[in-house]
Amino acid sequence: MGKRKPSTFTDRDFLTIVGIAGLALYFIGGTVLSFLVEFPIIAGIVFVAIVLCAFSVGNFLGIGDSKEERAAAEIKLTEAEDHRKESTALLKRNEAVLEEMVALKKALEAGYLEDLSFIENLNALPIRARVSKCIVVGEYGPHDGNAYQEARSMLTEMRTRQWKEARRFGQKLLSVVESQGGICGDLSKDPLGKGCGCYLYGLPPTAVHLDHIVPSSKGGQNNLENLQALCSACNVSAGARQDQQLPLKIGVEQ
Repeated sequence: MGKRKPSTFTDRDFLTIVGIAGLALYFIGGTVLSFLVEFPIIAGIVFVAIVLCAFSVGNFLGIGDSKEERAAAEIKLTEAEDHRKESTALLKRNEAVLEEMVALKKALEAGYLEDLSFIENLNALPIRARVSKCIVVGEYGPHDGNAYQEARSMLTEMRTRQWKEARRFGQKLLSVVESQGGICGDLSKDPLGKGCGCYLYGLPPTAVHLDHIVPSSKGGQNNLENLQALCSACNVSAGARQDQQLPLKIGVEQ
């Protein structure tokens, strides 16, 4: 028996199939068109029936939304809208608070810059002028302008002399205060920041103390590098904090 040759699909076969399909579509289309022309009422009824059947099948398969689903969707939309309104109101409140904080920050910065400018201008003056600008004298004795000026002048002279003569731990108090710009505390030496930042020339020298950055009990020296000027309140507070850090009982281990 001879071997059968494998069949091949040629261009001629493809054209034949296309021709047959075209003729079939032509006759089917012609038939449908003739039916629509000759029986338009029946064709319309058939079309409506097809649409109704498709809609029924869609509902049956769950494609269409039921009343319960639509109601649930409306509830979700309402809740989402309420949440959006609450978020908007909260955002507005936060914006108002932020505006207040920005305004307060600007006011504080303005006050800080004003104080800083005032201190820089005072530090450029001689010690007597610094003391005179910071002294505040209330009502004392008879209400006489001349008496007030005399009292203020006497107090200024006394304070200026005290500042020039004051010494602590063998150091001139005025030199230490001037080295830190007249401010209570020296952050360049003291990272703990014991000072409050007040302007020391407004105080009598007796109310200004020298604080050891490294305590004397721990080997701290009485040199300018280890000393800072503090107002009496800050120095007493720093001493109290240091006392609280000491152990309650001191004993010798066996």
